[in-house]
Amino acid sequence: FKFQAASTRVHRGCRTAMERVLPCTIRPNRASELLALAEEEHGGSVRGVVSKLVELSRRHCIRKCREQCKHDRAIVCKGRKGFGLALFVFTYDQRIPTSLWDAYTVLCRGLTVVLRLPEHLKSLEDGASLDLGLLDVAAEDPTAPLEVVECMPKFFESDPATVQGLKSFSPDDLQLEAVLEKVDGSLGLLHPARDPETLEIIDGLPLLSSKSVGFSEDISKVRGMLEEKHPNFRLPKGVTSLIVEVVRPEVQVCVPYSYQGFRLLAVMKDGAWLTEDAADVMSKELGMERPK
Repeated sequence: FKFQAASTRVHRGCRTAMERVLPCTIRPNRASELLALAEEEHGGSVRGVVSKLVELSRRHCIRKCREQCKHDRAIVCKGRKGFGLALFVFTYDQRIPTSLWDAYTVLCRGLTVVLRLPEHLKSLEDGASLDLGLLDVAAEDPTAPLEVVECMPKFFESDPATVQGLKSFSPDDLQLEAVLEKVDGSLGLLHPARDPETLEIIDGLPLLSSKSVGFSEDISKVRGMLEEKHPNFRLPKGVTSLIVEVVRPEVQVCVPYSYQGFRLLAVMKDGAWLTEDAADVMSKELGMERPK
C-alpha cells in the first residue's frame, strides 16, 4: 500500500509505537526522507545524517543497553570495496526493538554511502571489508567527496484504523494510491556509475547495492544479469536511485518463480519519489517490468 501525505509533524501525544513511527516513513509530496531529515535536524547537511547513523550503529543494540555492550547491533553498517569505490550500507537487524524505530533508523534499509577509496586501500580485492572509521572521518570532513544513495524506508503493516487515526495527519492527508503485487525476490538498489576520484556521475551501467552490502560476488552476478537482460541500461538524468526486486529461481523465498529478471518498485528523481503513474511510465521507457 502506498500513501501520499501532506504533513509529517509528529504529535507529542502519540500513544503507541506505531503512531510514533509511521509518520517517519511518509513525507509531504513524496519528498526524500533523507533530505527532509537533513533539513529538519542538521541544517540541510546530509553528512550530519550520516554521522548520526554511524553513531547509532555503534550505540543501538538489540537489547537496548544504555552503555556499550557485546550484544549484536540493532543498526549495522558494512563497508566494502567495490567498483573502485568505498561503499558503506546501513541496514537493521531483524531483532531490532520496536522502540528504536525513528526518523533515522527507518532509513537503514539499504541506504548506501559512496566514498572515494583512499590510495592505500586500492590494492584490496573487490569485496574486501572496510573499517567504519573511514566513513566516520569522511562524514566529518566537508572536503571529502561523499554521496548518499537513498533506499525506500522501512515500512510497517498496520490496520486502517491506526493509519486513519494518526494524530499527525488530518483525514484528507492520507489516500490510498496503489495496491501492488508483493514480488517475492531480493531488494536491489541501482545507483549511478561514478568516477572513482571525483564521484561525478559518469556514463556506464548503474552500480548495485543490496539491502545489506554494497559489493559482493552475488551483486556482481546480478549486475551481469542486468547487463544481459537490459543491454546498455542507463539511469535517466536526475535519477539517483532506482529500487528493484531481483527475481531468480535459485534464490526462491516462497513463490517458485520460473524466470529471472527485475521488477521496478520505486524511483528517486530530483529529490523526490516518483508517483506510481510516473514510475509506470519510466518502467516502459526503460523496458523493465513493474509489479502487477
